[in-house]
Amino acid sequence: MAQPKPFKINVPDHELDLLRQKLTLTRLPDEPEGYTVQQGVPVARMQHMLRHWKDDYLPKWRQHEASLNELPMFTLPVETDGFGTLEMHFVHARSARADAIPLLFVHGWPGSFIEVTKMLKGLTSPPDDSLQAFHVVAPSLPNYGFSEGVKKRGFNLRHYGFVLNNLMRDLGYNQYVAQGGDWGSMITRNMGIHHSQHLRGIHVNLAVFDWWNLLRQPWLFLLALLWPPLWPSLKSWDGLRRGLRYFLDGNGYYKMQVTRPQTVAFCLEDSPAGLLGWIYEKLLHWTDDYPWTDDEVLTWVSIYWFSRAGPGASVRTYFEANNPSKAWGGVPSDKRFWDYTEPKLGITQFPKDIVGIPDFTTKTLGPVVYRNWPKVGGHFASWEQPDILVHDLRAMFGVGGPAYPTIDTEK
Repeated sequence: MAQPKPFKINVPDHELDLLRQKLTLTRLPDEPEGYTVQQGVPVARMQHMLRHWKDDYLPKWRQHEASLNELPMFTLPVETDGFGTLEMHFVHARSARADAIPLLFVHGWPGSFIEVTKMLKGLTSPPDDSLQAFHVVAPSLPNYGFSEGVKKRGFNLRHYGFVLNNLMRDLGYNQYVAQGGDWGSMITRNMGIHHSQHLRGIHVNLAVFDWWNLLRQPWLFLLALLWPPLWPSLKSWDGLRRGLRYFLDGNGYYKMQVTRPQTVAFCLEDSPAGLLGWIYEKLLHWTDDYPWTDDEVLTWVSIYWFSRAGPGASVRTYFEANNPSKAWGGVPSDKRFWDYTEPKLGITQFPKDIVGIPDFTTKTLGPVVYRNWPKVGGHFASWEQPDILVHDLRAMFGVGGPAYPTIDTEK
């Protein structure tokens, strides 16, 4: 079996030169009077960001690169289910604690492995021995970051889960737990359907439910109507309103990426301004007034621009997850985003995430053993509120927690 190889980001000089040329030649649109951030990133803000990218951030790229390279990063060829072998890039931070639990951290779009960085120290080296420690594995999903891209149709959520489970097992973690947001939430829960003998507990910070699954359990719906403690709280109603607003006027990007991923890919692959505008809007809209610095935003975007498969590859996740085709991939497609999963489930719902759901609906998702509804935080929880997520993972999986012990911690 192949062994993990240490990995360092080393963007070729000619790629830096090409980015500099493209930034120099950027042509921006005008902006009608009355437009706000609701219609997209304001032109003046984009002008500032593009100027900063070209004149300040890019000339210091080697410093930013060196900072990222302080992470314990590796690559490893991992077998897929019908797609050959993919070289996976991942952060692997081992705890010194003998009782540490292996934790798979799964990002979504437009995130990356960078989202785990603020949590690493708290997870691997708790300040007190009474607090649970973790061995953290945070991969770049295939088609993202510095993992290899997929070259043919059909790589759906089940396939993502298959390769991630193989990665954990190849690293010697026969049993482990997982944490996910955005696509990471759906991928880890999908893994709970297919790999529950290995994935022993799941924590998510984006919870969504399928109305059909609720209708299949009419007793639950009836109980929620008749028993006041299960009635949706004001926070739940606010979450439902946010979800409705998202589906009505906030998911145009989703429809494009589900139906025309290649059209979107042309724009993101060729234009750094297009990529910045496409991602930056989400960073602004989906957070709880998080004070993004210019360099933070550009690091997020640069990881996409310099990614191994190219910035346009990531949007294929949306198409493949929503357009099943049994003709590709060697196994039936799997669109089970929200089905009931067997591993113990923990949910943290942040108040400014793109959607929130009533507490009673979480019973359609799995055996929920841990819940937390914080007062602050948005969609990119591990970046905005890392301490809350670290606390919740310790509380759920640590000694005395509702999901402890879930696994044999021996590697």
